[in-house]
Amino acid sequence: MGEVIDEDGIRLGVDITQWHRYRFDWHEERVSFEVDEVLVFESQVSPNSPLGLVIWIDNQYAAFTPEGKIGFGVLENSEPAWLEIKDIDVL
Repeated sequence: MGEVIDEDGIRLGVDITQWHRYRFDWHEERVSFEVDEVLVFESQVSPNSPLGLVIWIDNQYAAFTPEGKIGFGVLENSEPAWLEIKDIDVL
Protein backbone atom coordinates (compact mmCIF):
# COMPACT_ATOMS: atom_id res chain seq x y z
CA MET A 1 0.00 0.00 0.00
CA GLY A 2 1.38 3.42 -0.93
CA GLU A 3 1.42 6.53 1.17
CA VAL A 4 -0.91 9.42 0.46
CA ILE A 5 1.05 12.63 -0.03
CA ASP A 6 -0.66 16.01 -0.05
CA GLU A 7 0.95 19.12 -1.47
CA ASP A 8 -0.16 22.69 -1.57
CA GLY A 9 1.70 25.73 -2.83
CA ILE A 10 1.82 28.97 -4.75
CA ARG A 11 4.15 30.73 -7.14
CA LEU A 12 5.55 33.88 -5.58
CA GLY A 13 5.59 37.06 -7.64
CA VAL A 14 8.52 38.77 -5.90
CA ASP A 15 11.74 40.10 -7.40
CA ILE A 16 14.22 37.48 -6.18
CA THR A 17 17.15 39.79 -6.96
CA GLN A 18 16.08 42.02 -4.04
CA TRP A 19 16.30 41.33 -0.29
CA HIS A 20 13.11 40.02 1.30
CA ARG A 21 12.13 38.80 4.75
CA TYR A 22 10.52 35.36 4.63
CA ARG A 23 8.62 33.75 7.51
CA PHE A 24 7.27 30.22 7.69
CA ASP A 25 5.03 29.20 10.62
CA TRP A 26 4.38 25.50 11.02
CA HIS A 27 1.66 24.04 13.25
CA GLU A 28 0.15 20.55 13.30
CA GLU A 29 -3.12 21.81 11.80
CA ARG A 30 -1.84 24.47 9.34
CA VAL A 31 1.12 26.28 7.84
CA SER A 32 1.51 29.91 6.80
CA PHE A 33 4.11 31.78 4.76
CA GLU A 34 4.85 35.52 4.77
CA VAL A 35 7.01 37.69 2.52
CA ASP A 36 7.99 41.09 3.89
CA GLU A 37 5.44 40.69 6.72
CA VAL A 38 2.55 40.08 4.30
CA LEU A 39 0.71 36.74 4.46
CA VAL A 40 1.01 35.25 0.96
CA PHE A 41 0.01 31.63 1.62
CA GLU A 42 -1.85 29.56 4.20
CA SER A 43 -2.80 25.90 4.01
CA GLN A 44 -4.36 23.11 6.04
CA VAL A 45 -1.81 20.75 4.44
CA SER A 46 0.87 20.45 7.11
CA PRO A 47 3.96 18.22 7.07
CA ASN A 48 4.45 15.55 9.71
CA SER A 49 7.20 16.15 12.25
CA PRO A 50 10.09 16.42 12.43
CA LEU A 51 10.23 19.36 10.04
CA GLY A 52 13.47 19.96 8.15
CA LEU A 53 14.85 22.87 6.18
CA VAL A 54 16.93 22.55 3.02
CA ILE A 55 18.15 25.69 1.24
CA TRP A 56 19.98 25.44 -2.04
CA ILE A 57 20.14 26.98 -5.47
CA ASP A 58 20.86 25.22 -8.72
CA ASN A 59 19.22 24.55 -12.06
CA GLN A 60 17.54 21.24 -11.12
CA TYR A 61 14.11 20.73 -9.62
CA ALA A 62 11.85 18.03 -8.24
CA ALA A 63 8.20 18.89 -7.65
CA PHE A 64 4.83 17.23 -7.38
CA THR A 65 2.42 17.76 -10.27
CA PRO A 66 -1.24 18.60 -9.57
CA GLU A 67 -1.96 14.90 -10.27
CA GLY A 68 0.29 13.88 -7.35
CA LYS A 69 3.17 12.53 -9.45
CA ILE A 70 6.71 13.74 -9.00
CA GLY A 71 8.38 15.53 -11.89
CA PHE A 72 12.09 16.19 -12.35
CA GLY A 73 13.86 18.55 -14.68
CA VAL A 74 16.65 20.98 -15.42
CA LEU A 75 16.06 24.68 -15.99
CA GLU A 76 18.03 26.07 -18.92
CA ASN A 77 19.79 29.21 -17.72
CA SER A 78 23.29 30.32 -18.57
CA GLU A 79 23.39 33.27 -16.15
CA PRO A 80 25.33 32.92 -12.88
CA ALA A 81 23.20 32.52 -9.76
CA TRP A 82 23.80 32.80 -6.02
CA LEU A 83 21.90 32.81 -2.78
CA GLU A 84 22.61 35.10 0.17
CA ILE A 85 21.14 34.49 3.64
CA LYS A 86 21.51 37.21 6.22
CA ASP A 87 20.23 35.27 9.22
CA ILE A 88 17.93 32.43 10.24
CA ASP A 89 15.87 32.16 13.42
CA VAL A 90 14.41 28.80 14.40
CA LEU A 91 11.98 28.98 17.31
